[in-house]
Amino acid sequence: MNERPAGRTYPDMYGIVVHANVISMILRRDYIHDAPSWLNILISILVAYFNVALFMWVANRFKHLYDLITKPFQICELILLVFLSVLLLFNFQIKLNLTVTLIAIAFSGDLTELYYGSVRGLAVQQWNKITHHDKEGKINASSNES
Repeated sequence: MNERPAGRTYPDMYGIVVHANVISMILRRDYIHDAPSWLNILISILVAYFNVALFMWVANRFKHLYDLITKPFQICELILLVFLSVLLLFNFQIKLNLTVTLIAIAFSGDLTELYYGSVRGLAVQQWNKITHHDKEGKINASSNES
């Protein structure tokens, strides 16, 4: 392998070696299989749902430890999914496209925290204004006068 990963270096393999490897893979029927797109989407949805559900539970139970719990979990989850993807490619020649899943993992903690920190309170406040309810759930007197 090249010691310099970027820039101008001598190639690892020349054209004839690349073509020989391609022909060898074809003759052995040793192909790399792409996972179907529906599987990639399903994995993304399930992982995102699991993360948001878990992070909402953490936000309700352990508000003061939210970042301390969620950030290491996200990092471990990212490393685990990249490792799983490499393992599937190396051992079974199955290529998973986990880009959307990794992005969902990276943003799920912060977006859940944003929701619980500000958006949820504002949404409840606006809903109460629209439906003319005060904090105790009673209808405001001003809405009865009109």
